[in-house]
Amino acid sequence: MLRHGGGRVVYIGYAKYPVDYQTSIFVRKEIEILGSRNCLGEFPDVIAYLESGCFPVEDVISRTVSLDEAESALADWSANPGPITKIMVNFNPQQ
Repeated sequence: MLRHGGGRVVYIGYAKYPVDYQTSIFVRKEIEILGSRNCLGEFPDVIAYLESGCFPVEDVISRTVSLDEAESALADWSANPGPITKIMVNFNPQQ
């Protein structure tokens, strides 16, 4: 779910089957569609940058939720996107 007035959908890799969507939604919401592949080469640099502490990760993550809470968190974000920058989904609740 993306807000009106802009947003970005990024397809990473290839889907096994065709993806159908209503183009009118992308036009009305002014959504960008981007594709990305073979970006694995940048991951080590990004991880090193994040581990260096130079980027204020805590400042951009508005909320951390479990996988079970993700649907509700995204619905909250859709209903009131203003105060939320990023939602991090923790796939390992033991951490």
